[in-house]
Amino acid sequence: TVTSESRSNDDSATTVTSESTLQSRSQVTTEARVGSASPETQGSRSAKLLWGTALACVKMWVLARKAKRTVEERHQLDLSNLLGSGKTEISTEGISKEDQEVVDHLLALVEPGNRLGQMSEFAKAYATPDFAERIVRKHRSLKKCEKKFEQALQWRQENQELLVERKFTLGGDERVIGHDLEGRPVIYMCLKNQMQSGQRCLDQKVVTMVQAIETMRPGVEKTVHIWDLHGQQFYAADLSPTPLIRMMHSQDTYFAERLHEVVIVGMPKMAAALKDIVWPMVPERLKAKIRFFSPEQAMEYVQAGCPEEDAERILEAMKDNRDPNLTLAERKQRWTRKRADGTVTPLVSASSPSAR
Repeated sequence: TVTSESRSNDDSATTVTSESTLQSRSQVTTEARVGSASPETQGSRSAKLLWGTALACVKMWVLARKAKRTVEERHQLDLSNLLGSGKTEISTEGISKEDQEVVDHLLALVEPGNRLGQMSEFAKAYATPDFAERIVRKHRSLKKCEKKFEQALQWRQENQELLVERKFTLGGDERVIGHDLEGRPVIYMCLKNQMQSGQRCLDQKVVTMVQAIETMRPGVEKTVHIWDLHGQQFYAADLSPTPLIRMMHSQDTYFAERLHEVVIVGMPKMAAALKDIVWPMVPERLKAKIRFFSPEQAMEYVQAGCPEEDAERILEAMKDNRDPNLTLAERKQRWTRKRADGTVTPLVSASSPSAR
């Protein structure tokens, strides 16, 4: 340990103690630089540090997902060992005889005495043929289907209060704003209106998805999402990848095969940096469902793909979010969602900051 002698002058006295002279000098130099920097410079450096940490977290998460996917692929179970079938993967084209056997196998898991028989009645109520078929179409291998089926029911059991009460802290303007010409619900959000960190917006996302499913007419299973990145906000809490992982987990299990398309409007530099990291790891099947549009292209897409009334509602929302004269409070008064009966209602209650 090296201790420098105290030195005094008319202005200050400083004592520096460190384990090594090099480390000591580095620390003193860094402190001097930070202390002499302007508040604006310090803020810029802090922002860069936060985003650098965020990008590092995303890189680690992507690598972990890739490693996990590799392990799962290596350990896929042959269906012939479990169902007496010579087929090793489940077809994604409809429900074949072998697929139906897997669906029946999944549904049997919740019967009394079987592996999932002890779950709550609320959780097991979701174990329907339609849900099992969606799991089969998405995950293919029997081992993975069993795992995702169980995770979905477990997620439902843990989130019973949210799914029943549908109360959440309003985190932004995400809502069912209309439908496309095929009857698929369109969920819209603009990041300019994000008022909470991603972690605190998860409940609203879940309730919005449930509401979207309730508006689906017979024969419709999927949703269209419009993510308007205009005015993107960033919160320090968003450095954690946990909200993203939780959201993807529910989309991979409980809401499996519910996504038709994601339309991403605009691409700020920070969002583009994250996209460049994640995009190479995105499965080709998912890439085909994502469109990157300019605001003008998005407006043309909406006009061509939605009924006139719904298109006008979406375009009006995009226009409001780009109007510098409208405050958040004024925009909030215009947020409306489309209900299952086709009526339009305010997203935000005038008497409560929460929504139902």
